[in-house]
Amino acid sequence: MAWIFKIESLNDIRPILNGEEKWVFELTQKRNFGGKEGDDVILLVLKEGEWVFTHSCEILEVEGRDKQDEDGTRYMLITIGNFEVINQPNKLDDFSYTLTRINRFKDPIWHFRRKYAHIEMEEFKAITNGELFVSRTVFGKLVNSLHKDHRLNFFRTLIDEKPELFFNPAEYLEAFRFLKAYLENNLFQHVEWLTQTYDMLQDLVDEETLEQIGFADSAEDLAATRFQPRKTERIASHVLKISQNQVLGNQQSLLVELEGEIQQSRENERTFNRLFRNRQLPIQFNF
Repeated sequence: MAWIFKIESLNDIRPILNGEEKWVFELTQKRNFGGKEGDDVILLVLKEGEWVFTHSCEILEVEGRDKQDEDGTRYMLITIGNFEVINQPNKLDDFSYTLTRINRFKDPIWHFRRKYAHIEMEEFKAITNGELFVSRTVFGKLVNSLHKDHRLNFFRTLIDEKPELFFNPAEYLEAFRFLKAYLENNLFQHVEWLTQTYDMLQDLVDEETLEQIGFADSAEDLAATRFQPRKTERIASHVLKISQNQVLGNQQSLLVELEGEIQQSRENERTFNRLFRNRQLPIQFNF
């Protein structure tokens, strides 16, 4: 079996960092601990504000599991040793789409509220070897970076046109291509229309007027917000940002690059596909 032990401070494992061969992990709880000597362990440590997998090790001894006080509380001492440093990628956030227990992708530590958690051996090997589920990670990070409204609209489009992709996510390449087409048709196309509109307006109005033209909240939106001051999104400012950042060219070339990464990785991801065989596509709606 394999476990993750959560450590709240880097100072707590200072003895390990200083070369100690053994360290004691303390557990105080009524529930018994299911680990045993020889089990593999990964240390998940809060380091400079980020949760990081720092070391792999193994359980050498478990004491106190059979002793309980009057209210049933156990005070267990778990001795661990044979430490090996885990190299990058080693942040918990890196593995948000690689560990099966995580579905709050923006807040993966939520799934490690207790001081320890059981993981599959395949996941233990992935963390210690720095192996990410690339296809799932690329798709998940891209789709969950979209505004919530676009995420929801993409999901509806997917369910209407290709529901099998949502319920059979082993086809991440096809799912990514569907997402890429959605972005090209629903985001990039609108950017092109915006710049074309600006070009046409340049021939119709003077420069001062052009700088004032934009989009404002509708009467319905204003009513819903109790008629707070109207905010105008000026076309000129958006076009300037698009021009300066080369939005279309950069984003389209990035999508081609990401598609290539998935294509190269998919043949080596059979183990991950087995782990996630009953999971849906990693689309999160509550943020």
